[in-house]
Parts: sequence; structure tokens; C-alpha cells
Amino acid sequence: MSAEEASLFSTPPGQRPNRSLSPSGLLYAKDAGRAGILAATSDRLTDNVFRIQPMEALTMHGIAERLMRIIPGGQIEVPVGPDPGGPVEPDARAKEQFDYVPEYDVERGLREYVGFLKTGRYETIG
Repeated sequence: MSAEEASLFSTPPGQRPNRSLSPSGLLYAKDAGRAGILAATSDRLTDNVFRIQPMEALTMHGIAERLMRIIPGGQIEVPVGPDPGGPVEPDARAKEQFDYVPEYDVERGLREYVGFLKTGRYETIG
């Protein structure tokens, strides 16, 4: 456990680090499901554990920026962190053993989800 993670358990709530300033990955459910199906049906598995992760890691500010592109006129105020995040290297073993690489970046996943909230049905956005 990192010192930052440990501080979440030992620091009073009002003094905890602001995790929204640190980049983290959002894995879209369709990517997660596809990874599970590909792994379960592969005849090339030599490993048991894989890092199924998203295309990019973003701060809450980066996520808010993408939402504001999707929802014109939306106003979301989130502080900018020192590290904006960026691309996440895919797990080479997942690609090699069951052809998994993520298909959704955060913006594409959010576009599909916002579309679902508007219409009540999922539609794949390319």
C-alpha cells in the first residue's frame, strides 16, 4: 500500500488528500465485458491474471472537460491537478493471449452513456 493510500485510512476526513487531482482510469463496461468474453473463450491462455484497463487515465478535470464537449453549455468546475494523465499502455499479455485492447476512450464511453440517459437505450457510437 502506498503512503497516499495509507493516509486515506489514518487521516481525518477533512484532511484527506484530494484524489480528484490524481489521474485514474475509467474502464467502460463494454470493454470490461468484451475482455471477459475474449478471455473465457480463448484457447491461448498461459496466464491467469491480466490488467484489463482503459485507454487513458484522466483527472476529474479531464473528465469534466469531456462531459462539457458532449453537453453544450454544461458547467462543471473541478480544480486542475499537476498531472493531467494520458494514455495507458495496454496489457501486452491480454493482447497476445486473447486479442484484447480497449475500444473506448473516456469521451466515447460518456457519449454512449449520455445518449442512453436521453433515450433510454444504448446505441454504439463509433
